Amino acid sequence: DMEFFLKYAMKILETHHENKPRARVFAHAMWAASTDDEWIDRKKWIQETVETKLYKEIDGLCQRETEEEELAPSIETAPIAAPVLEDKSIEPKRTGDEKVQVFAIMRNSHEVIRGAFRDVGDAIANADFQEADDIWKALSVWEQMHMAMEEGNSIYKGFFRVLDEQRNNLATEKGLRNNHKKLVILEKSLSELLESGEDQEAIAYALTAYELENEAHLTFEEEIMMPEVMSLVNEGVLLKKIMMEDLLPLIDDMEFFLKFAMKILQKHHGDKDRARVFAQAMWAASTDEEWADRKIWIKESVAPELYKEIDTLCQWVYPKPTQQERKKSSHGKKGRKFPSFYKRKVQAPEI
Repeated sequence: DMEFFLKYAMKILETHHENKPRARVFAHAMWAASTDDEWIDRKKWIQETVETKLYKEIDGLCQRETEEEELAPSIETAPIAAPVLEDKSIEPKRTGDEKVQVFAIMRNSHEVIRGAFRDVGDAIANADFQEADDIWKALSVWEQMHMAMEEGNSIYKGFFRVLDEQRNNLATEKGLRNNHKKLVILEKSLSELLESGEDQEAIAYALTAYELENEAHLTFEEEIMMPEVMSLVNEGVLLKKIMMEDLLPLIDDMEFFLKFAMKILQKHHGDKDRARVFAQAMWAASTDEEWADRKIWIKESVAPELYKEIDTLCQWVYPKPTQQERKKSSHGKKGRKFPSFYKRKVQAPEI
């Protein structure tokens, strides 16, 4: 029942898009896999299902060429803002991010935790318990997002499950998940004491206990995870794909996550380019649409000179396709191809 199949799929994909053009990509793929006669009925069912604006976009893309037109649009005439497809096999290959280690996001997240915790300690040392409580609450929320990226859920794997799959249950055998449980207990105790701000001796004790456990926890993870990450890189495992599909979707407030991290890493740089490295890794693991928002949040969080450096480095280049690539993108059917290539007016970065 193609009518039911299409209508049901388009309704669901339009509703649950998660800021991706899922419905449009699905319809576009269906068009490419349809004969002219089949598409007459199928586009009618799509039109009956989705919003008018979305249908017009779909109908505008799903057009056959005349015999006089080229096999694929030239890069000079293709729109700069042409849609980016979710199907990475036919998306234009961007260059400029190949040398960026995307797992710098995870490694520098540990420096975010260390730096923010140092700020909590400084506030307590100055008897500013309100400031300490405010920083602590923000850190607790941020750290929960970081832990989610490690632990995953029923939909997204998280890094521990990736390690289990790639390294014979390494995360489970090393007890990485259980290691989080100890922190949760100490975190609750410290939160309650900071909330009241009355018992300074108890706060100092709880702070020390948490600091010792937290540092041991972070070091334990780094000793296990970082060598494995480098090993996966050397084996050619697609870590960027893993980061984009199995880790970053676990962050439920990307604006807060990015802004908090950038502020802390800029302040607690340790004479290293932590903030720049974190931002550049986030860029490499972002789609064009995602980066449009994320770079704004970064700009709002760091000094102008640092943002200028980040913005200069974080540029993609979309090379002009060869004739062979153009033919390949048409799937062998004249008139049924994806608008796969468009240009970016940027210079190749040096990373």
